[in-house]
Amino acid sequence: MSMVDNEHTRHETYRRERERLLGLWARHVAGPSGPLAGAVLDPAPLPKGWCGQVQLVPGGHHNGDVE
Repeated sequence: MSMVDNEHTRHETYRRERERLLGLWARHVAGPSGPLAGAVLDPAPLPKGWCGQVQLVPGGHHNGDVE
């Protein structure tokens, strides 16, 4: 496999996993009945998994844990 093919494969894997994470976020966390309804996730990959920044809806507050 060439270096270009390997980079393309890694990018496609990243995109698929990112879309999967955003789908889970939308359904279980930011959906209308979720604990952070309307919140936006900006996920970022790390060597051992993913992390991300959460943007609450304007004026939104959350005072608790999200599991």
